Formats: sequence, C-alpha cells, structure tokens
Amino acid sequence: MDFRTGYRRSGELSERLFYRRNDLEHQRLTFFPDGSGNFYTVCREDASAFSTDPSGGTQVDYYDNQIRLSEDAKVSFYGVSYSSFYAGHDGYISFGSDGESSSWWGDYSLTEHFGVPRISGLLYDGLNAETTWKQLEDRVALTYQGAN
Repeated sequence: MDFRTGYRRSGELSERLFYRRNDLEHQRLTFFPDGSGNFYTVCREDASAFSTDPSGGTQVDYYDNQIRLSEDAKVSFYGVSYSSFYAGHDGYISFGSDGESSSWWGDYSLTEHFGVPRISGLLYDGLNAETTWKQLEDRVALTYQGAN
C-alpha cells in the first residue's frame, strides 16, 4: 500500500502535526527509492514489533549523537551516501550536520527544518525515549523506544 502524507512542501514527504495526535503508533513506514519527484514511495503497514530487535544495541550519547558506521558501510538518503549520521534526541535523523536549531521555540519553519538533510518521524522536544542503534550487514537500525 502506498501513501503520501497530508502536508507537502517542496516535494518532501512531510506532515505537520503540532497539536494533533501522531497517528503512526504501531505502524511501520518503509521508504523505497522510486525515481519520482519525491524520490521515494512509502509503504505503511501495521507493526507489533520492531523490524530489528533493539536489544544489544549501542546507546546514543545525548551530547555526542553522531553515529559513525564501521568499515565501508554507507547510508543512502536522496541519492547521497553518508558514512555517518546524527540521531537527534528530539526524534530526528540528520545527515552532514547535527541539525540542532537555536530557534526551536521561536519561528521554526519547515524551510529551516529541512535546511539540512533529515528524517523526522518523531520530531518532538521532550521525546524522552531510549535511543539505541545497531549496524547489521545490510542496514543500520536506529530505535527510539518508550517515547512519551
């Protein structure tokens, strides 16, 4: 099943929730490169467990949130390969920069937010989740567990 989120800006697959409840609880989103203007097709399905078991994962440090992949491993995002990425404590993943913004509580726009390459599936200040990561042979799994 393909779906597109309700709010798009400059072709990003984006939805601004603000005071609405996030409707992604117990859902799995899988992004597949498809060559379209959005670059990805998204498959949404029910999930009762994590795709990759987070037990035994490495805890992400709150102050040093850069995840460096070992050996020649890379993560591809919008056709660009990265050997590291950042796991923001507010529930986002960014590439090339930690993506922190001094205007979080000010006039924080989607343009500013997407000023660095980023995935923001759970963006929320005060997420309070245990954040771990695992590098496997064919993927990297980043888990935000117990978010409130």
